[in-house]
Amino acid sequence: WKLGLHIADVDEYVCEGSPLDEEAKLRRGAIRNGFEKIEMLPPMIVNDVCDLQVGKDRLAVSVFLDVGADGDLLNISFEESVVRIAEKCSYNELDHLGIINDKSSIHSIREKYAPYMNILLDMYELAAIFCAKRRERGGLDCAVFRRNYTRDAMGNIEFSFEQEPDARAMVRELGYFAAETVGRYMFERDLPCIYIGQENLDKSVLAFLGSLVGEGGEYESAAQIADSAKGARFYGFVCAAITRALPCATFSDMPLYNSIGATDHLVSFIHPATRYSSLLTLRMMKIGILAS
Repeated sequence: WKLGLHIADVDEYVCEGSPLDEEAKLRRGAIRNGFEKIEMLPPMIVNDVCDLQVGKDRLAVSVFLDVGADGDLLNISFEESVVRIAEKCSYNELDHLGIINDKSSIHSIREKYAPYMNILLDMYELAAIFCAKRRERGGLDCAVFRRNYTRDAMGNIEFSFEQEPDARAMVRELGYFAAETVGRYMFERDLPCIYIGQENLDKSVLAFLGSLVGEGGEYESAAQIADSAKGARFYGFVCAAITRALPCATFSDMPLYNSIGATDHLVSFIHPATRYSSLLTLRMMKIGILAS
């Protein structure tokens, strides 16, 4: 396979040290205040020139990964690129593809994705291989549980967990592999970057977090605890506590949800136009990798 990671080249429009860059650094990211969203950068940059839109050419930094049949990396290359998105996919539509028949009222969804079915099948197969290899190394199952709240007649609030559909887990698995590969490439070459590390925690910390899960026994890694905590009341707290306890270098005080699902030297990307730490990482990639 050839797997491509394409990142909108926000740095091309936000020069380092410019008034725009200084304001973005001050804001640190997009801010949501109730129903209002205050962008880190002008909306024209976020929603137009740096938004990867269907059928439109956009500047990007692309990472190309050549992957063998067993899921091992064969080669990695970086390019400043121009990308044009062929189709904007919906997670819900992808998850319904398998149950749509020719007489279905949503048959149009199958027609929409017909030109891309071979690519999608390859993506699911490759994601499954990556997941299996990462789990063998002690990684966390990257499927996330969403919390649903209900209120009974007495006003009491209860919650339940619903696991994410396959499409989201598939995209996340491919993203983990790409982020880990880029991170290792930069780390091994002493290139500056923003990493999220995954090292084992102190036994006392593991014991405390394990006690919250309530299953007893000894845990050897944070990933084992997080796996056991899925569906439990303290799942969100345990993941947040593990993330905060892990050694990391990031310009954000907020932990990345479930970031321990990946492996060592993960490079974190949210969106360079909406988070300043991602803009810095993109800038470091262009300076450190493309210049070399």
